[in-house]
Amino acid sequence: MRNLTMCLATAMAVLGAQQAQAACTIAAPSSPSTAAFGTLQLPIDADGNGSPDTVSGSRLQTYSSQYFERQGSDRIVMRVPTGSSATTPNSKYPRSELKEGRTWNVNEGCAGLAARVNIYDLPDSGDIVIGQIHQEATTPRPPVELHYTNGTIHADVMKQQTTEAGSPRTRLTIATGIPTHQAFSYSMTLAPGGLLTVTVNGKSQSTYLDGSFDSAKLYFKAGNYTQDTNGGSSVGFEALGVKHG
Repeated sequence: MRNLTMCLATAMAVLGAQQAQAACTIAAPSSPSTAAFGTLQLPIDADGNGSPDTVSGSRLQTYSSQYFERQGSDRIVMRVPTGSSATTPNSKYPRSELKEGRTWNVNEGCAGLAARVNIYDLPDSGDIVIGQIHQEATTPRPPVELHYTNGTIHADVMKQQTTEAGSPRTRLTIATGIPTHQAFSYSMTLAPGGLLTVTVNGKSQSTYLDGSFDSAKLYFKAGNYTQDTNGGSSVGFEALGVKHG
């Protein structure tokens, strides 16, 4: 009887996870939109104040430059030139990256980020973070980072809430053998209860975000966060969107 009860409980948990995943999906839109994003961090410190330049508010919705180039309505190219060195206090890497304009909680409802991406130039390290679920905290650490590393796309997921650098992470490898100059789609969804699903070109991997993140103020990030102290990367976004509810 005990084994039967355990089997039923497991089956119900699996069914619940499948239902949560089915209810929490997002498809990449037909073009890249910055409407859901409030801030763009750039890989430069033009005013010399020791912090990366940012673009925010209504200016962001039409902003275009060599670091964040709008190519018509169907592509945004985010560049981190070689030699870029402007970084935030909690990172040693430069970036051209968008930050969502709101925060949300794990249990508010379905949250999703979707994009179609083309990697044009890799840094010497071969590694770029192209999407994140981040959090507001005293010393913020991203619960989820989506990496493109020399053709492999994997998500690193923090095992528990902590402000310590180098915290233990679970790695989900979703796709391999994706070359530069070949577009691919990705999405990240987080369902109530913490079910995280990461999909690349229709192939998915799932895990649960630890309950220690239940009260965290979360937000999406998307862009070209080069994992190289010298920069040297460029990423094209041919579609980009965020969904809540």
